[in-house]
Amino acid sequence: MATAGELRAATTQAMTDAPGRLVLDFADVTFCDSQGLSTLIALHREVAATGGRLVLINVGEFMARLLEITGLRSAFEVEESAA
Repeated sequence: MATAGELRAATTQAMTDAPGRLVLDFADVTFCDSQGLSTLIALHREVAATGGRLVLINVGEFMARLLEITGLRSAFEVEESAA
């Protein structure tokens, strides 16, 4: 919740600067609440609406389990690291 606004601002700028593929690195993410998940879903929709792709990289155990439990794993493109 504390960083959702910062994430939205940064991703909005990134989509403006380089549309097409938005990569979010989760290497340092240790917690994500419902606000964070809602933000990811909204970002996914926005990126898809422009014909782009939202890619999650370096997803750790916590985030991978959260995506699995919530049924969102299949909604996101997840890679091991930046390619």
